[in-house]
Amino acid sequence: MFILRAILTFAGVFYHNRLKKIFSFLKENWKLFLALALVLGLAGYLYFTISNYQKEINSWKDKYTNLQKSVDKSSKQAASNKADNEKTIYVSRIIYKDREAKQQIVYVTQKEKNDAYAQTPAGATFCRDAERVRQIDQLDADLFTSPSP
Repeated sequence: MFILRAILTFAGVFYHNRLKKIFSFLKENWKLFLALALVLGLAGYLYFTISNYQKEINSWKDKYTNLQKSVDKSSKQAASNKADNEKTIYVSRIIYKDREAKQQIVYVTQKEKNDAYAQTPAGATFCRDAERVRQIDQLDADLFTSPSP
C-alpha cells in the first residue's frame, strides 16, 4: 500500500509540475495558440468544404455520363430508324415500279424486243407462248384475207 501511495504521490507531483509548465507556456504564447487554433479551424472548414464540392463534382460527372449514354443510345436508335426507313423506302419503290409496270401497256414491234420482254416476270404474264401466237396469226389470216376473184 505504501508503494502505491508513493507512486500516486510522485505521479501527482509530476503531472502537477507538468501542468504548471504547460499553463505558463500558454500564458506567455497565447497569440501563437490563437493563431494555431484559427489555422486549424480554417483547415477543417476547407477540408469539409472541398470534400462537399468533390461530392458535388462527382455527382455532376455521373449525370454527364448518364446523359452521354442516353445520347449514344438515342444516336444508335436514330441510325437504326434511318436504316429501317431506307429499307422501307427501297421496298416501296420496288413495289411501286412493279405495279406501274403491270399497269403500263407495252407495244412491242420488234421480235427481239418481244422475246426479251417475254423473258421478264412482267412480260411472262402478258405474253403468250409461241404456239398460241401462231394460232392467233393463222386465225387473223383466215378471217381477214381478201376474197379471191
